[in-house]
Amino acid sequence: MGCWTAVIELLKVLAEFAWPATLLGFVWWFNKPILNVFYAVKRQIDRGASVKYGDLELHGITLGNFPLADSSVYERVAADDLMLTTRTNLYQSQKNIFLVHRAIETGDVHPKTKFSLYDISVYLVTHKTYGALNEIREVEYYFGKYFGDDISLNGSKYIVKNSKNGFAVRTTAYGPTLCEARINFHDGSSVIVNRYLDFEGTGYMFDPNVNDYDAGRSV
Repeated sequence: MGCWTAVIELLKVLAEFAWPATLLGFVWWFNKPILNVFYAVKRQIDRGASVKYGDLELHGITLGNFPLADSSVYERVAADDLMLTTRTNLYQSQKNIFLVHRAIETGDVHPKTKFSLYDISVYLVTHKTYGALNEIREVEYYFGKYFGDDISLNGSKYIVKNSKNGFAVRTTAYGPTLCEARINFHDGSSVIVNRYLDFEGTGYMFDPNVNDYDAGRSV
């Protein structure tokens, strides 16, 4: 009789741990899918989209509804000398020439990763009428070590000597990447500028399954 009593007590103890054990097993087994869903929802909210489930609705950032800089919702203080000096020096060192870009989805996919490819155009513009592109001899573009990695471990840089379309260069990538450009002027001086090549406005969403996300990786 005592043996059966012990068995019954043991079953009671195990029953108390049944639900916690089941829950832990569920979380362990579906850990990655759950995280992927969480990241997908977070990305939607970060990009300004709303997520609704039943009576629950989470609103993302809507840039169009942001208050203007001079509105009362912002704290305003006097700008410091360093920021003014840095801004002025940038204009002067770059001779009022700046790096910009455009990105559009191509409709194609990367042959290895199968992720959507984007066509990126990178080029120079002048600040209003203050800069002059004819002062430039050539521009060296560098997108990272995975672009043209058949040349070296550092990747390749692309030299543009044709001033047409603002010394433009085009490439394709499946993820945003940082572009550096060395502008070489006819007077022998040079300056390195940079631009983060994002895909804003294309509907692009970051996918955590892309291993080399930061590199972007070209075709």
